[in-house]
Amino acid sequence: MKSIETLSDFESEFGTEEQCLHFLTSLRWPDGYRCPRCRYDEAWLLNEKKYKCKNCKYQTTVTAGTVFQDTHLPLTCWFRAAWYISSNAEKATVIGLQKETGIKSYKTAFLVFKKIRYANTFDISSRPLQGTVEVGQPFTPIVSQCVNIAVETRNKKIKRITASLNDDCNMFVVNSIKKGSTILSKGWNGNQILFAEDYVRGPYTSKLLHVDRIHKNLVRFLNRKLNNQKIRDKNLAESLIREFCQKFNAKIVETDFYELLQKMIQVKPITDLSDNR
Repeated sequence: MKSIETLSDFESEFGTEEQCLHFLTSLRWPDGYRCPRCRYDEAWLLNEKKYKCKNCKYQTTVTAGTVFQDTHLPLTCWFRAAWYISSNAEKATVIGLQKETGIKSYKTAFLVFKKIRYANTFDISSRPLQGTVEVGQPFTPIVSQCVNIAVETRNKKIKRITASLNDDCNMFVVNSIKKGSTILSKGWNGNQILFAEDYVRGPYTSKLLHVDRIHKNLVRFLNRKLNNQKIRDKNLAESLIREFCQKFNAKIVETDFYELLQKMIQVKPITDLSDNR
C-alpha cells in the first residue's frame, strides 16, 4: 500500500468514491466476498455496494456492521476524516476535521470525529501496557485512597495509560502490564512479584514525571465531574477512572491511516456516543 504523506498522495489514492469503495471492499473481504450469515462465497451484485448471497439469499453491503453503516456522507469524506485524525493525533479537533472534510454541520462533524476516535481506541483497554512503564500509587483525596497509575512511555512521550483503585499494586502490574516490560517506580517495592512474573526492574527514580502529570489530570477530571465532592461509592470511582483513561488515550493514541481504516471496518456500528465513550 502506498504511503499517504501529503494531500496530493491522498487525492491520488482515495480521491473518488469508487477508489474508496474498492479499498473498503478489499479490507472487508480480503479473500473475496463471504456471506456474513452462512459464509458462502458467491453473491449477486445488486448495486455498487449491495450483495445478495446465492446460497441463503441474505443481503448485505460493504459498510453493514461497520462504523460506516447507515452513513449519508460519501466515503471520500470518511476517508479524508480518518486521514486527518491519523495525521494529527492529539492535535486533531472537530473544527479541524470540519475544515478538512468540508462537512457543513458541526453536529455531523462531531459525530464523525467521535466515531473514528472510538474505533481507534476501542480495544485499548483489553491490551496490556508494554515496553517501559512508569508505575505510581499517589494518594488521591477525592477518593480517600491511593490510585494505581501506569504510564507506557516511548522516547520520553506518553503512549498509553491505565489506572485502578486496586489496593494491591503488584496485582495491578500483573493485570495491566505485559510480562518482560521494564517497570519504573518509586515508593513501592515490587521486586518479588516482578522477578516471579518476568518483569524487568528499571533504575530507581525519585520522580515519575508522567505519573505525576496523569495524576494531576485525573484529579482535575474527578473534581470537575463531582463538583469537588468526595467519592464514597467505589464502583462509581472505578467507572470514572476508566472513563478518564479512555478519554486520555483517545487523545494521544497514534495510528497509521491504513490501520485506522481497518479498525473502522472491524468495529460494530456505534450508536451510543455519550460521554462514557
